[in-house]
Amino acid sequence: MVSVTAPPRRRVLCSIGAARHAQLLEITLGTFARYSRTHGYALHVEWNDIGQGRPAAWGKIRLVQSLLQSFDEVLWIDADAAVVRFDADISREVPSGVDLALARDHHARMDLPNTGVMLWRRTSDSLRLLDAAWEQTHLIDHPYWEQAALLELMGYDVRDLHDVQMIAPTVWHRGVHYLGDEWNATFRTAAERPRIIHCAGLRFEQRVQRLTDAVSAALETEEEAVPAS
Repeated sequence: MVSVTAPPRRRVLCSIGAARHAQLLEITLGTFARYSRTHGYALHVEWNDIGQGRPAAWGKIRLVQSLLQSFDEVLWIDADAAVVRFDADISREVPSGVDLALARDHHARMDLPNTGVMLWRRTSDSLRLLDAAWEQTHLIDHPYWEQAALLELMGYDVRDLHDVQMIAPTVWHRGVHYLGDEWNATFRTAAERPRIIHCAGLRFEQRVQRLTDAVSAALETEEEAVPAS
């Protein structure tokens, strides 16, 4: 009997640092690079707005669509998020048969899927979902932008910002897997040992300071963990 080993999946970690988000990505990029090297991801960053005239956040849809033409898995991380633990591969947390994995952000009355950290797998359904999200033109200027588009497609009512609720899961929701809070720990989500911290919702100056401190501590800790040659 001949044993055939499947080729390794081609994976990429990506982000966008458009306009003043370039300052945030410059802070967090070192953690993306270390994570990519550790777990076998390519690294792709854009420094320009690729939202095609829409609010910049829509650019992540276009970037993920583009990268899924060449990669089996695309890990998106917002520029204002930083990897602070490097020991686990996010892909191993996601069961087979999943199109999209992301964590939920816990608001006062809402648990919302948050697109600050997403793992997309190349499937016919994931490609269709991305296309459908881009076509949600009535949500172009929604304060949640592309996140609102994905939420609505999954079955959420996004009309009231303060009361976004799941109405009825749709066919798109079947391919979604929810990650633990540690993969996208915002200031609203108290993860005990976060792997990725996300400074969404904070003032820009606060984001800069928190990310600078977190990145410095994370990279310093990792350097100490590597024995001297």
